[in-house]
Amino acid sequence: MRVLIAAMIVTASGTAAAQEIIDRVAVSLDLGVITLSAIQRQLRMNAYLEGKPADDTPEARRAAAARLIDQALVRREMSLSRYTPIPMAEVRSSVDAYRERLGLTEERFEAELAKYGFTSQDFLQELYWQATLLRFIQFRFSPSVQISDEEARDYYEQEYMPRLRQMAPDQPPPPLAEVRERVVGILASRKENQVLEEWLEQGRQLAKIRYHEEAFQ
Repeated sequence: MRVLIAAMIVTASGTAAAQEIIDRVAVSLDLGVITLSAIQRQLRMNAYLEGKPADDTPEARRAAAARLIDQALVRREMSLSRYTPIPMAEVRSSVDAYRERLGLTEERFEAELAKYGFTSQDFLQELYWQATLLRFIQFRFSPSVQISDEEARDYYEQEYMPRLRQMAPDQPPPPLAEVRERVVGILASRKENQVLEEWLEQGRQLAKIRYHEEAFQ
């Protein structure tokens, strides 16, 4: 879940002279367009976060495009809901903590990001969007999620206890009362994802999505 941008003109440097090229439209939908450069930016950011080279294959491009479509749908819902984004200072503190956890100085952090074509400000904006997205999804969909006692008990007996017995066969599993909050949290997360996916699927069907196949070759 990342950035939807309009088609734009970018400047590329050639061996003889700089020349202007038009960024290729990869996906069009009723909300606008998603460009190939936006997809490739998504692939590079994911690669950085996962600590591996960018996978710029047709399959990876299509998967990234699908995520960007979903994010565009969520952005529209956020706009319609007049949702108040989280404070940028909160996200900036998280980025500083992330950098320190990796044991990187600010200069080294900038150098690592530069390998993938980003600055620390780019990374800050990415984390800001991710945090805002997660917070909005909880705000928008969590109130509709309820976990019954029967659902909690069924999950505990059919999944939670068997998994614990497999991981620690010599230890008796804790009673449901002791782990109920954790069980309910797991089930609530599942339901939130299910509700979100159903909502996204409805949005996709109405969005008049068209993939421009030449961008996925």
